[in-house]
Amino acid sequence: MSEKMYSYSDDFTELSLGTARPDTDFKNVLYNDSYFTIVNQCMEGKGTHMTANGYAVETLQNDRIIYVRDNDSCRYFSVNYSPVYREYRSYKCISGFGWQKIQSVNDGLKILWRIYVPAGDDPVEIWDMWIEKAGGRRCP
Repeated sequence: MSEKMYSYSDDFTELSLGTARPDTDFKNVLYNDSYFTIVNQCMEGKGTHMTANGYAVETLQNDRIIYVRDNDSCRYFSVNYSPVYREYRSYKCISGFGWQKIQSVNDGLKILWRIYVPAGDDPVEIWDMWIEKAGGRRCP
């Protein structure tokens, strides 16, 4: 990389990547006793359920996509950059143990999207999202 696009938190429990398009995909593994997924900086990646008898059942095929659309302008973007590939005012992927989140600003909206796999043996991943207006944008 020509300039440093990543940084660690002071306690080294988080890694922040300041772009959706690094030279090489960044991967984070989220898992518990019966589910695991490997996600990149855009939340893309397969999810797999491990059954009690040891079989791997693919449950997710690269399809974590959330679209946001402004009904007045008809402009839209995907929160996780792909598959729309619109440039953001800011984009940051933050990864920790068992979770990953994207913080982005686009079209006057600040969005935080977090995915995590809870401890235990439930074969699930949980998505949280927070959206707020940025910089005086008027929303109906």
